Amino acid sequence: MWYGQKTEEYTEPIPQGLLEEYFEDRIAHGYDAVIIGHYHRAVRYEKRLGQGTAYFFALGDWISQCTYLKFDGEFRLYRVTTQGVAQELSNGDHAP
Repeated sequence: MWYGQKTEEYTEPIPQGLLEEYFEDRIAHGYDAVIIGHYHRAVRYEKRLGQGTAYFFALGDWISQCTYLKFDGEFRLYRVTTQGVAQELSNGDHAP
């Protein structure tokens, strides 16, 4: 698939094709969440569906950005600050 072969700079926002084509396709096939790694930008995106919500997450980079995803009944995307505090990230594309 094209998204696995394309190289993006980490300074660029997540490719819209991932949200407009791939994520939409996964929703159409019944997925509630799509989680990708190895993108180096933390992304949280949600789409309201009839009775619920579908989620898209790019994990970011634990080494240089200190981002991680946690599931405790709900998915939550975090970035650990320089003070060592885990801060939940809102919807959107969070640059390095």
